[in-house]
Amino acid sequence: MTRPLIVAVAHGLDLLTFLLALGTFGIGGEANGFMHTIYVQAGQGGIVALKTSGAASLALISQLRGWALVPAAAAGILGAAVNILALRLA
Repeated sequence: MTRPLIVAVAHGLDLLTFLLALGTFGIGGEANGFMHTIYVQAGQGGIVALKTSGAASLALISQLRGWALVPAAAAGILGAAVNILALRLA
């Protein structure tokens, strides 16, 4: 049960820092065209739904396959780190 929690926390931090960056820079600061499109079409709720469903999927995969923990958690940690760096440079 620990592996999904690690993945959930990592991706939760990514979501939180993304929303902070979104408030600071607006959607124009987003380099990912897919995320930009989701925001334009579905708003902030669409971003939350997409990131939450992705995190849940990665948490499940990490529970079923132990080797998936590192890449699943690293994706969330890296996303949060990039967002924090952008916020620090603002």
